[in-house]
Amino acid sequence: MPSETYSTSFNRALQCLLQAQSPETGSFSYQKANQDASLEASGWAALALSQDENEQTRGPALKAMHFLHSTQNQDGGWSTKPDAGRSDWSSAPSLLALRLLQAEIGEESGAPPKKKLQRSIENGLFYLLDARYFQKPATRLVILVSKGARSLDKDRGWPWDPDCFHWIEPTAYALLALKLPGLPTVSNTERADIEHAIEKANGFILDHACRGGGWNHGNDITLGAALPAYRLTTAEALLALQDLKEEKKVKEGLNYLSTWSDKNTSSLSLAMSALALMAHGRSAQSELNYLVERQGQDGSFTANLTTTALSALALAAGGKDKSPLFLKK
Repeated sequence: MPSETYSTSFNRALQCLLQAQSPETGSFSYQKANQDASLEASGWAALALSQDENEQTRGPALKAMHFLHSTQNQDGGWSTKPDAGRSDWSSAPSLLALRLLQAEIGEESGAPPKKKLQRSIENGLFYLLDARYFQKPATRLVILVSKGARSLDKDRGWPWDPDCFHWIEPTAYALLALKLPGLPTVSNTERADIEHAIEKANGFILDHACRGGGWNHGNDITLGAALPAYRLTTAEALLALQDLKEEKKVKEGLNYLSTWSDKNTSSLSLAMSALALMAHGRSAQSELNYLVERQGQDGSFTANLTTTALSALALAAGGKDKSPLFLKK
């Protein structure tokens, strides 16, 4: 399909998002029906709105940006929804969105004050460093005694919840939030901490690649059995590892993801696959064409607004051959 078709589909998706936005708070819920605000849906929807050059979407994008900025918890993270308690995995996509929105529309009139926004982003970065998976104290003691201090500095990523294991998806989103260019001015020690966290998270994802290429949700082997890769998690991992194009496991993951190009799976998988392929310089025409065919009359791709927002971002990238999610390296 020509890029004009993708642009038309993108604009229809934006209209769906505009109609679903809360006029009071600027937030978005997971579903179009009246539900609690979702930090994840609000972040992706705000990013999608920011990709439109039409003035009609600038105000709503700024309003969603204010919502993200205002709902940050005192520890620097974000909860799944406002006032839901402690911060969780939603912190990564929220920080990712805030950093990209700052670059896309942050200098415009009506945006949060620059110093406050910078402080918010810094606090979010430091929260992510503290929120990585840590072994329980007893486990760390056993490892320290049996294998030495160096063994404690192992590859690790991020959990969904502070009390659970680290997984591919939350790690991928956290990596994207940290890898974006234009980090705030931080000390050399803090920058070294960020770079160290990126290195260990890269290693965690690469170490858990499935046999034959790609990734599933976590471990690649359980009880001696090799586990299968999945389309969505493979795309998320590849998007996070787009700066490691020469890595063998990244190339194998891309080849695995390409085997799905003739399969019309969920809209979310199609959208994330298209973004990952384009981020690595590969064609995503098949995935984008499937997305256009799946779009509903109201402009949505499913009842889930996160999926519609990500589909809009994929279509925008297909029409413009660029995206704020692509690392410029």
